[in-house]
Amino acid sequence: MSRSLAVHLSPDVSAAAGGRELRVAPRISCQLPVKASLNGEEHATDICDISASGVAMFLTAQIELGEVFGLSFTLPGDDEAEVSCAGLVRSCRAVGEESLIGMELHNLGPGARASIASFVHRALENAVLGEQRQRWGSASDLGTAILLEGAEDARGVLRWTPGLAT
Repeated sequence: MSRSLAVHLSPDVSAAAGGRELRVAPRISCQLPVKASLNGEEHATDICDISASGVAMFLTAQIELGEVFGLSFTLPGDDEAEVSCAGLVRSCRAVGEESLIGMELHNLGPGARASIASFVHRALENAVLGEQRQRWGSASDLGTAILLEGAEDARGVLRWTPGLAT
């Protein structure tokens, strides 16, 4: 089964209500059907944003920070990996009549986090760089790297200084 994915890292959907960025892994925008259950009530919706550490989705139900959902979804691809886990609500904000919910993933089965990371990595690899990084207005410069001698064990230490093209 083939699904098309829109890949982008959006700078305008970043910080939580307290102004602190909660994201810790690369993420992509997508449209993956998910079953989200809370207190015996099941909500069918789509994941709109996914990373190896969390997901975002829109729900019409009243949601509180700290609530834990049961999540079940299938990652598209050659192996169609099925993921069942818990989603801890870390952010919630009103968008029209719905709420945009950010969840941290927990209790993933063996290999599930790696499957999600691989799915995100493949999507980012196949994306056009300009679509991924819309906020970059100029070409990037990889900077400079120098190899320093290690102090005690004679192992080399790589020191990298990032830079931006002018």
